[in-house]
Amino acid sequence: MKRFVLAVIIAALTASCAFGAVKDFGKFTLDIPEGWTAELADDTEEGYYTVNIEKSGKTSSMSFTYAPTNEYSLEDLLEDWTNMEVNASKPERTSDGYYTYTYKNDDGKKTVSYVRSEANRMYVAVDMIGDDVKTMTAIRDSFALKSEPKK
Repeated sequence: MKRFVLAVIIAALTASCAFGAVKDFGKFTLDIPEGWTAELADDTEEGYYTVNIEKSGKTSSMSFTYAPTNEYSLEDLLEDWTNMEVNASKPERTSDGYYTYTYKNDDGKKTVSYVRSEANRMYVAVDMIGDDVKTMTAIRDSFALKSEPKK
């Protein structure tokens, strides 16, 4: 009986983060779980890549942006962004290399933002809204730059 209960617990935990497929978004890939949709935004500027990701039932969503810093420091970008947002918290550095802050979006929903810089003068910005933080964090952590073809 104990083994059965343990097996059910393990199955439930595994199912909550079951990933479907690695999706290619041009310059990078993300692991998108079953039951989630991911669409590359078509209204972004040259060199900017934004992916909108949503859980079926719309209980959680996130946007994932990979874009140039345009010679600004990450600290300057964070200061500008937090000054533009309503009730934004002060950015804090996390142990995994991101800066994080919270704010209320246009619909009044709490949004958690994670930002980090890349060595090639690019930044990664991830905004998360909703209750499935574990899966959204796993999606964020699956970010992988694609190799540039050798000339």
